[in-house]
Amino acid sequence: MATASTRCCRSPNGYRITLTYNLMAKGRTGPEAAVFAMHPAVALLAEQLRAHFTTPTESSAWSSHGQPAKRPPHQLVYLLDHQYSQHGLGWDQLKGGDAARAGLMLAAADTAGYDISLALAEVVDSYDEDYTSWMMIYRQRWERVADEWKCVESADMEFDEDGEMVEPEPADPASLPVLSSLPLVPGSEDVGELRWSTITLTWLIDRSGAAGEPAVRAVLDEELCKGASESTLEPFASEIEGYTGNEGNTASFWYRRAAIIIRPRQ
Repeated sequence: MATASTRCCRSPNGYRITLTYNLMAKGRTGPEAAVFAMHPAVALLAEQLRAHFTTPTESSAWSSHGQPAKRPPHQLVYLLDHQYSQHGLGWDQLKGGDAARAGLMLAAADTAGYDISLALAEVVDSYDEDYTSWMMIYRQRWERVADEWKCVESADMEFDEDGEMVEPEPADPASLPVLSSLPLVPGSEDVGELRWSTITLTWLIDRSGAAGEPAVRAVLDEELCKGASESTLEPFASEIEGYTGNEGNTASFWYRRAAIIIRPRQ
């Protein structure tokens, strides 16, 4: 698959030379835990894994009796620093520091006796915002297309003759703009506090490299570890929604991140 467009022009003289490559992606294979096994951090990580899976904690999921259940977590989800597509995710395709972190976690899981997998996680962060109020926006959704942002849904606020807000008519998709950057991004002055964040596992690659959809998709708060590094990721989609009567203004951003999943062996 070409990564850039090319153009051939008429050559008035001389010779034209064409260089052709056959590029092939390697199969997905697991990293070598032995390379990291003697690292001084592995023993401490293994000890922390054992503590994570043996210490009861109050679950963010409600029990059948309507009270928070207290139990050890069923899994540990460690978010890595880079974004990946499903096709570009593999043990031997990790970027930058993600490869080293995965190797350390793999060695620690082996030492502690746990299973480990690589996953693709969809992260949604939702914030308070003021942008839609002064722009009179009811709802907008933006999606990343190549290096630009395409507005795929848009509707402005509409009111009846009594001044009551009514359900607006969506704009014609053909009239929606394409921009070089999002009109609203996390950290801008119109974006407030984080309201909520959810993480859903969408793809899983086990130790052998076999891939498929995960049996357990939801990630609870007590199962999550974001690591010490700060990621500066760009979202692949964004949705802003104005005041609806039930909720205040919100700005939501979607990300795809790689994650290490560690679970007790069955």
